[in-house]
Amino acid sequence: MISKELEADILRLYHAERWRVGTIASQLGVHHSTVRRVLARAGLIDPVRSKRPSMIEPFLAFVREVLGRYPRLRASRLYEMVRERGYRGHPDHFRHLVARLRPRPPAEAYLKLRTLPGEQAQVDWAHFGTARIGRAERAILAFVMVLSFSRRLFVRFFLDQRMANFLRGHVAAFEEYGGLARVLLYDDREQIEELFELGFITEAGNVILAGPNGVGKTMIAKNLAHHALLVGHTARFITTSALLNDLAAQNGGGALERRLRHYERPRILVLDELGYLPCGTHHADLLFEIVSRRYQEKPIVLTTNKPFAEWNEVFPNTSCVVALVDRLVHRAEIVNIEGESFRWREAKERTEQRARERAERRRGRVPPSGKTHTARTGGSKS
Repeated sequence: MISKELEADILRLYHAERWRVGTIASQLGVHHSTVRRVLARAGLIDPVRSKRPSMIEPFLAFVREVLGRYPRLRASRLYEMVRERGYRGHPDHFRHLVARLRPRPPAEAYLKLRTLPGEQAQVDWAHFGTARIGRAERAILAFVMVLSFSRRLFVRFFLDQRMANFLRGHVAAFEEYGGLARVLLYDDREQIEELFELGFITEAGNVILAGPNGVGKTMIAKNLAHHALLVGHTARFITTSALLNDLAAQNGGGALERRLRHYERPRILVLDELGYLPCGTHHADLLFEIVSRRYQEKPIVLTTNKPFAEWNEVFPNTSCVVALVDRLVHRAEIVNIEGESFRWREAKERTEQRARERAERRRGRVPPSGKTHTARTGGSKS
């Protein structure tokens, strides 16, 4: 509600001085809608503000039709199409208009995850910066466990992520909770799941899968190559020893150059089992040549059972190891896989199962209680 004096000033400035609505509003310190309401009550302006015709209006039907057929068409291409049909507006204004008219993808429905008390807990490491201890600067890490039902939080700080501290965190959390959840969720899979989004292909960054034998490095590498093939990329899978032997067997510079281009061509090159067999100087030079040709152009997916510090054992008496590792790890995603060999675990389970079966068969042959049988063997009677 405004005063009669202010209302009279608005009418005087508009009628006598011919000021615009915006000028009156800024000079009197009121909102422009207040000025319009006063003028509309006095019959000086139309209460419904008329909209100016837009240059795009004759083309709206065409824009909606094109976006309906091609919802992902770029605004710049659509702008060129309407320009050819007579539109003279600015491209920035047109781009904002297209953003409003572009069909939205249908919303996805999600079910809210609900858990029972004691059913599930989530476990992860959290980073809290660094702290100076003596002359060393150490990372501050927190073991975190959260109960999914109550969201009760347990935190215990450590100076590293060693398995011993990881297990100590579990024990302390279980003691604090007075029990343990039936299922524990870990975030170890996130790094692998991000790899299958294939962002490393567009970034031309290598992927290095490191870990002991039998933890699934080759399976992950093959699945990455297969997933890349499904989305239209080219991929080649080969063991490192087979690749180096193939290159070393080429006679003459021309044959070697053609074979190098053969391995340079695919979008993804998977080199499996680096480090299982030692390589000579010539083999190291050939591998360095492959890595250098693909460096920052096309990614390499590499599996190895050796940490980088032990690569001198794989390539003894070679001077290019440092440069080779430098090019491989630059902008690379390094995945360290730990755990027991699944082959050894399956063999152990099979052995235990067979031992149980043999024990059951022996128990089945044992005679009933109270009856005995004497086993006879060849030789003298006693």
